[in-house]
Amino acid sequence: MRAIAAAADVTVGLVAHHYGTKDGLREAVDSLVVNLFADTLKSTPMTGSPRQTASLRDAAVAEMLQANPTIVDYLRRSLLTGTGQPGDVLSRLVTLTAEQTRALRGSGLASTDRSVTEQTVTTIVRQFGRLFLQPLVNRIVDELGEPGESHPELTVGIKG
Repeated sequence: MRAIAAAADVTVGLVAHHYGTKDGLREAVDSLVVNLFADTLKSTPMTGSPRQTASLRDAAVAEMLQANPTIVDYLRRSLLTGTGQPGDVLSRLVTLTAEQTRALRGSGLASTDRSVTEQTVTTIVRQFGRLFLQPLVNRIVDELGEPGESHPELTVGIKG
């Protein structure tokens, strides 16, 4: 909490007063992240085929994450090293994705050929796969690539 207070240029006491505990602060950050995802998805046009709708939504999430590198770093730490507790940021993002999937299915903008669970997993992997694996790809190119070789942009999907 000291590092957070220092980064925000406030006292530790102010952070503790406002959020109570480290868990309270984590809850506030998780809520901010989930709300940002929800707002991003709400702002995405709901037209076209299911495939077009999914592409637009994935692109909107990618753009939002690119504009918020601090959130990307937070998600990497939280999802890859987190405790995996019910109600954590992953659980909340999965719930949001499943709710969105059900709504899209109801309006004909998502396929009903697969289960909501499978569609949710596919969406999460598409949206977060690059987030987690791109640094690995970049490191490999940095270590093995030819001089001036650029980092390939990673795309992630699931074949079902």
